[in-house]
Amino acid sequence: MNSKDLWNLPPEKFNSLRKKKDLPFLFKIFNKELEKFDYWLKDNNLTYNDFLDAPHTGDLFTGEREKEYVRFLRNKEKKVAISASFDEEYEFYKKYEDIVEIEKKKFIPYLIWAQKKLGIDYTEKFKYTHWEGSHAYLFYPLHRVFNLSGIKMPINLMQNRNLDFTCLDKLSLYGGGNQEIKINFSSCCDWNIELEENRSCSLYFSNSNIAFLKINNSSIFIHAKESSLKEPYFKKTDINGFEIKNCSLDHPVFESCNIIPYNFSYIQNKNWLGEEENYRRFSLVFKQNGHTEISGQCFFQQKRYERKRIASYLLEKTKIKIDRDLIFPKETLCKIINSKKWLKATRFFLKIVKIFIISSCSKGNFKEKVKYLSLQVKNIIWGYGERPKNILICSSILILSYAALYYCLGITNPEGCDKKVNIPPYSSIDKALDSLYFSIVTFTTLGYGDIKPVVPMHRILCSSEALFGAFLIGLAIAGFSHKGK
Repeated sequence: MNSKDLWNLPPEKFNSLRKKKDLPFLFKIFNKELEKFDYWLKDNNLTYNDFLDAPHTGDLFTGEREKEYVRFLRNKEKKVAISASFDEEYEFYKKYEDIVEIEKKKFIPYLIWAQKKLGIDYTEKFKYTHWEGSHAYLFYPLHRVFNLSGIKMPINLMQNRNLDFTCLDKLSLYGGGNQEIKINFSSCCDWNIELEENRSCSLYFSNSNIAFLKINNSSIFIHAKESSLKEPYFKKTDINGFEIKNCSLDHPVFESCNIIPYNFSYIQNKNWLGEEENYRRFSLVFKQNGHTEISGQCFFQQKRYERKRIASYLLEKTKIKIDRDLIFPKETLCKIINSKKWLKATRFFLKIVKIFIISSCSKGNFKEKVKYLSLQVKNIIWGYGERPKNILICSSILILSYAALYYCLGITNPEGCDKKVNIPPYSSIDKALDSLYFSIVTFTTLGYGDIKPVVPMHRILCSSEALFGAFLIGLAIAGFSHKGK
């Protein structure tokens, strides 16, 4: 049967055909290629028939915690469900429908089980890396997945079908009807979606390869997890949800789109340039649609990844490797200092040493070092304009630091300054308060003149604080006005 004939089958017959013709062969491939797959089935009390009857085969593999495999009667019709909690998921339906549980099994998804029990990460093994014509291969060249590619059809045909471990390339989808479509471990390249007006669709992808997805004049929700999204294109589309969790996302394009703000979570790989560009595009889209807060958050992440990209480039130029345990013995110091914070601070310190001291000092590297330093300072002082409250913290630290200097150098002593009002006796507390008062007045450039330094070096010190104060006050005004837009 060709793809068109398969899609024209009713969902029940389609799923039955896969159970007979495709899933048994897929089961044999898993037994051969996946370490102790048969032992996982026994360990979780699952059977061959459980594998065939799963409404979505990929649900047996994905998930971060224990799931329930439930056989039940729904209005006297036999059904199977896989969920984190069957009782919670079907609580509403039990009030209005006759739902009777027949059998319930708890199991750990295979990918998590293999990682914990065997120490094997199969995430990469399930990715599609080879295509021949319109056919996609899993575990190439062993298994050519079920081919459903290359046709134009209503999107509602995708409902209630087991589309996991299939080739869904080059589909042109139209129509609509508020569907929820779930796809695991499939190849979904070169889709073209255009829904009817006032119709929407929810797409759920897990561990899938999604490339050249084109969505025009539609209303859509996209949730992708542990997947690869390459160059998705959205035009005149209302994106009601865009949840990307632990995915690689390459060059998304948004043309006249509106995105409702959602959280973004990416794999932190070494391609800092890609993440930087993605956040830049998200920031622009959100800003165009008036979502200034989430736009600012994306802008902050853009600058963060720009900083990481420059640091990664400079560290690649460093040939000397430093073992932090030789400089800071972990066994002794981590007993006193919180280990995670200490190791994080140590890594940051050694990274700075590598970037500014050990790495080569060519002309190109020098420019990158200056840019990295500038980004690091901007991040600390005001979070690239998105965290103006940081300026208050920096200002307080600066004022207290200069006050301590004035106290130690004796700038506010009667003999060290031209002090018009003296309060005898001049105690250490008075001296400390005068130092703090003089630091605040100098920082804010008020200059009352009741205390002023007479020693030339003291005057230079006070001038430097006044310069820092004017600079930080200007940043504070700019930052808060930016956040208020």
